[in-house]
Amino acid sequence: MKDVKGKVAFITGAASGMGLGMARAFVDAGMKVMLSDIDAEKLDKEVAALQAAGGDVAGVALDVTDRDAVFAAKDATLEKFGKVHVACANAGVGVTGALDKCDQKNWEWCIDVCLWGPIYCLQAFVPVIKQQEEGGHFLATSSMAGMASFRGMGPYNVAKFGVVTLIETLNEELKKYPDINASVLCPGAVATNIYDSTMHRQDRYG
Repeated sequence: MKDVKGKVAFITGAASGMGLGMARAFVDAGMKVMLSDIDAEKLDKEVAALQAAGGDVAGVALDVTDRDAVFAAKDATLEKFGKVHVACANAGVGVTGALDKCDQKNWEWCIDVCLWGPIYCLQAFVPVIKQQEEGGHFLATSSMAGMASFRGMGPYNVAKFGVVTLIETLNEELKKYPDINASVLCPGAVATNIYDSTMHRQDRYG
């Protein structure tokens, strides 16, 4: 899409870091944005700040490991803005540890957030973008760890490699939709809340 003014974007992990940066950039470009994040309090604060600056935005609290919740967030986006043209699966967490020593709960947490999260977003939003026939884009955030494996980051490497091949496969499947494509971000180390998540896992994972 060359002209994004008035188009609608959905972003996960949007209350901080790169997700919030995406939201601000989209607003600056004239887009309408639905921000989502598991941290409802911080999400509300950032949504209010963007609205105060003139942005046409809204927010929905979201745990990306909950497939039903992701689909509900899609429904909330359509209810608020009528359409969605760009979906950004950005939420992530960090897990360190050797492949044979990282405990099962950390494995599950990392794979659930970093890989299943983007899969659920793809399943929820890509069919809508196709059906609209207005063009669109699906973006997923991976990492340099999705391009080159790093010692001591086993679960994270595996999840982020999965995101890269997810998007490569999606692009193959989108070839018959010339106005829809997908891309993957593979940043290096960025000072975001993912560093905190590496140290403090969600309570429900033990």
